[in-house]
Amino acid sequence: MIVNPKTKLLLDAFAGRPSSSIIVAGSSDTGVEQIINDLVEKLLDKPSRHDIVQVKPEDGKVIVIEQVRDFKKSLTSLVKSKSDIARVAIVWSADTTTKEGQNALLKLIEEPAKQTLLILQVSDRKLLLPTILSRCQTIPVLPITKAQAVEYAKSLGLTEETAQKALLFSSGESKLFSEYLENNSESSGGSILEAKQFISEPVFSRVQKSKQYEKSEQIHNLLNDIEKLSTGGLHNSIHGKHLRWVGILKEVKSCRLLLNKNVSPKLIFIRLCISI
Repeated sequence: MIVNPKTKLLLDAFAGRPSSSIIVAGSSDTGVEQIINDLVEKLLDKPSRHDIVQVKPEDGKVIVIEQVRDFKKSLTSLVKSKSDIARVAIVWSADTTTKEGQNALLKLIEEPAKQTLLILQVSDRKLLLPTILSRCQTIPVLPITKAQAVEYAKSLGLTEETAQKALLFSSGESKLFSEYLENNSESSGGSILEAKQFISEPVFSRVQKSKQYEKSEQIHNLLNDIEKLSTGGLHNSIHGKHLRWVGILKEVKSCRLLLNKNVSPKLIFIRLCISI
């Protein structure tokens, strides 16, 4: 797991002097789950490693007040350990919690359970109540550096050019970067750049490439590359700029359905050129 040096410094400092609550800001593509799991392993001694309470959004959507209440009840039991931190309570995707649920979390932050560390994982910290933000230290999962990217690529026997392509595609998000390198060859890296160019150029220029996409397999590969690129863009877009990526992903899904229905690749390609 590649971790930005500044993020690692903050994590190590927290592990040395932990408080009762913390916000770790990073999406799934940053590898935030592994980062939090590694932090928990550092903070809990071996007998307490099973003492972890977790809550996450229902149906992958939001965390509701009832979940938070049950979560808080599970922290009322005493823990059998002399350690300052003997239990860890994790709220995954805490930024999806309803306002009522966040107010309940705020009370837990203000009156923490004994010997318990509360970790709030968020993709967008701006969606948390200001009162929660002001009472918790935030550790951002920052993008990996170019030097880290090149070193990791070379450890896999890949070139600096490939590392730079992967860094561009992933926007420096560690997990996405690693998966790209491990699942894509030198040649497929170029296809991602082609997809990036396809998205950015005008419709007329796209249509001129129609001969490159006359077969179903070619369209399928193009859709896959655009989907990867758009997923990375969606996770890294600044507030208010994500709608374009959402629209592209919806169009990719529609084109894929048409492809599965044996619609002419040429027609699908023309639709893709116009719609995104």
